Amino acid sequence: MRSLKRLSKNANGSVARTAVRFLPVNFKKGVNNMELRDFLRPDVLGNKFYAIKGYIASLNKDGSPSLKLSISIQDENSDFFMELFTVKVNNNNPTISVNELKNNKSREVVLSDLRINYFKDKLWFSCTDILPVSK
Repeated sequence: MRSLKRLSKNANGSVARTAVRFLPVNFKKGVNNMELRDFLRPDVLGNKFYAIKGYIASLNKDGSPSLKLSISIQDENSDFFMELFTVKVNNNNPTISVNELKNNKSREVVLSDLRINYFKDKLWFSCTDILPVSK
C-alpha cells in the first residue's frame, strides 16, 4: 500500500504532516470485473512510447535472468500522457540491444505484444520484444 505525505493545518492552526493512504480498490465479481478488464487493454495507453535510460537486469521467480525497461508514454491523446512505468521484457535478446539503449538516454520504441495484468493490487506490464520505430 502506498502512502503520500501532505501538510495540513490542525484545529489550533499548527501545521502537521499526515499520511494519505491509497487503498486498493475492491472489485466485486460480475460487472466491476468487466470494467477492470476493459481498463487493462494496452490500447488505452496510446501508441507512442519512449525507453528511458536503458535496460535493468533482474531475476525471474525461478532465478533465471530477465530484463526490465522504464517506459514513458508520449502519446498526447492518451489519458496517461507522461506516465512512467516499468515493462518486463520476455526476451533476453531483444531487437534493440542492451548496448544500443545504454548509449541513448531516451529512444522511441514499439512494445511488441504489450500485456497488462493486475495482481496483488498492482499493475504488471510485460512485452515479448522491444522494436525500433520505423519512420
